[in-house]
Amino acid sequence: MPIENLKKVFWVFNRHNFSVIPSYYASGILPSNYLKSSKLVFLEGHDPEKTLDNIDCEVLILLKAFDNGLLNLAECAKKRGIKIISVFDDWYFENKERTELNIPLANLSDHIIVKTTAAETEIEKYFKIKTTVIPDPVRFNKNKIFNINDNRFNVCWFGTHSNHDTIINEIDKFDKNSLEINITILTNYIDELKKEINLLNTTNLNITIKEWHENSDKDIIQNEIVILPYPIDKRRLVKSSNRIVDSLNLGRFTILSPVPQFKKFKDFVYYGNISEGILWFRENQSLAKEKTILGQEYIDKNYSLKIVSKKWRDLF
Repeated sequence: MPIENLKKVFWVFNRHNFSVIPSYYASGILPSNYLKSSKLVFLEGHDPEKTLDNIDCEVLILLKAFDNGLLNLAECAKKRGIKIISVFDDWYFENKERTELNIPLANLSDHIIVKTTAAETEIEKYFKIKTTVIPDPVRFNKNKIFNINDNRFNVCWFGTHSNHDTIINEIDKFDKNSLEINITILTNYIDELKKEINLLNTTNLNITIKEWHENSDKDIIQNEIVILPYPIDKRRLVKSSNRIVDSLNLGRFTILSPVPQFKKFKDFVYYGNISEGILWFRENQSLAKEKTILGQEYIDKNYSLKIVSKKWRDLF
């Protein structure tokens, strides 16, 4: 497709407030802005025929579905010869609700996009569906590498409420291991999280909880370390690597649980137990800095907005 026709590519969002959904922002808003293609909000109550009558469209990119609205749109688009690309987030075989939405869309799609090779493998294994991997790009401008700090360490965790269990578990371990650190948590639904953390009654930790916002990178870079605990479960197995990518891009030393789906990052992070990673950092800050520099270079080559957007353009 010639570059001048990219206005005929429509990225379709299944929520009115689509800009606040992390996967929508990374998967849709950033590449569509970069490519100067079009955006469309389509909900279950909208009329697909009238919608398609009013746009000049050759390709629909259907981002994560929350209801059957996107299926209705896809069925009408298919009849008109419009190419359909579906983006499947967080789809694992035990998720019946997600499967009921995604299987019909998969059957109508010319291409199916997932974020990681782990998701590609799982979907092919359980659903016999072939997909293409296009990762989420970096969400923020690159930042300089962290400064070495001999004082109390500043540690950050960021993520959505669906991962609150992971940071709550680590906070309890930090306190039991007598780790004296400052922890900043950037997330949504913070009132509920505060209640759960208060029940832990920690004594060694200084914890600050802030609402996630579009400039949260400014909060992240106030810390030397980002911790990303992941349990080994089906739900997290197919998650995007965007938090790892963002942490390294921002020049933060990243401590990552040793989950197999993210093994490709192991040379750029501390890949192991989170508490042990903080202790390791205390004794190896120069080596931690070297790892982060290499990690940032790796992100530049593989996850920049330019690189990821080219993958999309080549697909069209």
